[in-house]
Amino acid sequence: MEETNNNSTPTPTKGSRTGVVVAFVVVILVIAGALWYSFSGTNDNTNNTNKVMSENTNVTVNTNTTTNTNSAVDTSDWETYTNEEYGISIQYPFEWEVSKYEDSVYFSPPEIQDSVFLISRISGGIDEVVNYVNTIQNHRVDEINSIITNGINAKEIFVTHTSVDQQYRNLTIEFDDYSLYMPYKANPDTGFPTSLEYQKIIDVMHSTLMITQ
Repeated sequence: MEETNNNSTPTPTKGSRTGVVVAFVVVILVIAGALWYSFSGTNDNTNNTNKVMSENTNVTVNTNTTTNTNSAVDTSDWETYTNEEYGISIQYPFEWEVSKYEDSVYFSPPEIQDSVFLISRISGGIDEVVNYVNTIQNHRVDEINSIITNGINAKEIFVTHTSVDQQYRNLTIEFDDYSLYMPYKANPDTGFPTSLEYQKIIDVMHSTLMITQ
């Protein structure tokens, strides 16, 4: 009697083999598509992030050299003012006149009959500076920020000239028993703070500030 092998494996037909191949190809295409979509999305997000950072990041570069990165202000011929009593040095346009009266140093462009920037020595710290500013007619301190300018810890003070509702930026450096307050100087005739042209120059002057003591 012949024995029957019930465990024999059926031979796959041509149609079943084709179905397996098609399914395999479909799976590969799906995986490839998913990988492509994921990679494309990552690139888009990276590009968008870089775009936002580029649009919203404002970088200020402070330097000790005589040429500032602000191309709108040429500092190649600037001079350096040093005050041993105050313990600082600062660069300024060579044609400006520098004068000292009592506890303040005044910087005056030749084209106007007044100073546009000054450095005032005030006894005490930032609280005393704020009190001093608030006692000046039509002046109000709105905001104080801790910043670093040219490697120096400083306070950035935003002051509003209330008679014209215009805000401008000042800088203060604290020492052990006194502070140096460096504001733009308001025009005594109109009450307007220093014009935008001078504000740009003074911002660059701030960036050249150095401690000498």
